[in-house]
Order: sequence, then structure tokens, then C-alpha cells
Amino acid sequence: MHMCAQLMEEIMNQSDHLRKIKEDITKRGADIREWAREVSAFKAADMEAVRFFVTKMNSHLAGLYDECAELKEFEEVWPEARFDTLCQAEVLHK
Repeated sequence: MHMCAQLMEEIMNQSDHLRKIKEDITKRGADIREWAREVSAFKAADMEAVRFFVTKMNSHLAGLYDECAELKEFEEVWPEARFDTLCQAEVLHK
């Protein structure tokens, strides 16, 4: 019986987690699409501009309930490789 209760609790937690992700996608989808456009269009004059831009984008993304799960829902528009490259460049430049 104890194992059954644990299983039910895990299912409920997953459902709550998925519900929160779906709510955030609905609520923040337009923002994510706009951020994707910004990342795609970004052209840096220097590394300070990259640092500022990456910090700004990371601040936006930190506001998502589950960044990885939510960005995965926007694979068709989120420029993951480009953003990862900008983040790596910013880290290596420090």
C-alpha cells in the first residue's frame, strides 16, 4: 500500500509539473517567440554587447517555470545553437 501511495503522489506531482509548463507556455509563448527573434537578429559590436545581451536573455529565461521543457515546445523558432554559441562566447571571454 505504501508503494501505491508513493506512485500516486509521483503521478500527481508530474501532472502538476506538466500543468505548470503548459500554463507557462500559454502565458509566455509570445515572449518566447519575441526572444527567439531577438536572438536570431542579434549582431554584436563587441564582447561587452554579447555579455549584456546574454545576461538579458538569461534573465528572461530564468522567469520560465521549466526553461528546457518550454523551449523544447518552440524548437521551430528558438535558435538554440545560436544562443548556446553566444553563451559560450560570453563565458570564454570572462
